[in-house]
Amino acid sequence: MRLFRKGNQSKRDEKPNTVRVDKGEEKPVVGKKPNPAAQSQPQPRRIEHGERVVLIGCRADRHDPMFQQLERKIMRTWVDHRGVSRDRVFFFVSTTVTVPDINNRMTANIFIMQGLQANGLDVPNNMNWKAETYQDGNYTFTAFDVTCADEALGTPERHVIDPTSTPATQPQPQPQPSPSVPLADSQRVVATMQARTLAGHHDVVNSVAWSPDGRSLASASTDHTVRLWEASSGREMRRLEGQSDPMTCVAWSPDGSALASGGIDWKVRLWEAGSGRELRQLEGHRNWVWSVAWSPDGHSLASSGCDKTVRLWEASTGRELHRLEGHTEDVTNVAWSPDGRALASTGDETVRLWEAITGRELRQLDIQSTSMSLAWSPDGRFLAIGGFSGMVRLLEASTGRELRQLEGHTKCVNSVAWSPDGRCLASASDDWTVRLWDTSSGRELRQLEGQSDSVHCVAWSPAGNVLAMGFATGTLRLWGLLD
Repeated sequence: MRLFRKGNQSKRDEKPNTVRVDKGEEKPVVGKKPNPAAQSQPQPRRIEHGERVVLIGCRADRHDPMFQQLERKIMRTWVDHRGVSRDRVFFFVSTTVTVPDINNRMTANIFIMQGLQANGLDVPNNMNWKAETYQDGNYTFTAFDVTCADEALGTPERHVIDPTSTPATQPQPQPQPSPSVPLADSQRVVATMQARTLAGHHDVVNSVAWSPDGRSLASASTDHTVRLWEASSGREMRRLEGQSDPMTCVAWSPDGSALASGGIDWKVRLWEAGSGRELRQLEGHRNWVWSVAWSPDGHSLASSGCDKTVRLWEASTGRELHRLEGHTEDVTNVAWSPDGRALASTGDETVRLWEAITGRELRQLDIQSTSMSLAWSPDGRFLAIGGFSGMVRLLEASTGRELRQLEGHTKCVNSVAWSPDGRCLASASDDWTVRLWDTSSGRELRQLEGQSDSVHCVAWSPAGNVLAMGFATGTLRLWGLLD
């Protein structure tokens, strides 16, 4: 499985050093400001092609004698029985670390990258891994067996998934005419057809967004690019250049004249849509940017990230207006209410609502499971939440009351999107499916199967007649929904 590629190493070498994570213990971490006193520290060691390392993650107090005993036991297992050199087994442990679900490609990749960097290793491209999770005593350990695969080594073993390739058993779909019949009533959706496959990205597609007129599509990928596509033909129109790190999110301005993107270089970038020219960079986040969203009037921009904050910016100047704090984990998603008065954010086991004009927290909704995706209904009355549990929850925004649970997905729900009429909800999951739900009843209308890998993002066209989705394989697909 390929990790996020680590770009622009010269910049990263200037950044982090150590942060205290446990009773006097210091561990290097990604995402902290430069420490002048640490300039003389050795540079990270690069993992060579063909080299094998093992990263073991656990949430624990490393000073606990029971944990220390288990740590030694695990080390002996990998060294004596698995044939791994002792200096190639690394632990990523603290009382605050969150070990991800190994079935969620994106979060597992990020965890591996952060864990290896925390142990002083430079992470190259072409990283393959397999994982196992096991319980020992009161602790749960996840071991990632990581190999840096050289192209000369050939195809990875079957149990190692390469998101840039499509399995041989999954034939590439042939382009079909794009549907033109709008979705007038989601309860009458009785047929689906695949519209088009957009090929160009060569790594995970993390985000997809429609232009306000529905003629163009933007996609952000781990391959370091944001690409613009002509929706009617699937032709790549433009590539936004200048970033040297994986891109995690993209959003169109309400008037269609600009785009905002975010990535693991901690920056939000604004682009002129017509020319692809970079307009400005918004700097303030202290770790990766997960999500960007324009206010309905286009005057402000919201962003969220791994520094556990939401930030509000003045779009015309790039000035930071507010920093919203309170989340205890990465803030994976932020969204404006349709009237522009409030924002919702999530990423831990809560959804927080904020007053846009002041940045004041209005309400905290406890959802009892870690969430990855969030979307407002078009009328602003409801919120849809998806996450690691595989369940989609519909909440009343004004009270936080749970209206219903949409059950069907078997793995993490990475993205949710309401149809423009509010009657249908689409959800995308690591279980290789996109599901369509009747929001009034919670009934599953259709399951779009036949996908070739995890589906990371989904978005409705403004007319509501086409659904765009992005995959871990690097492809995008457009599906038409006909009544």
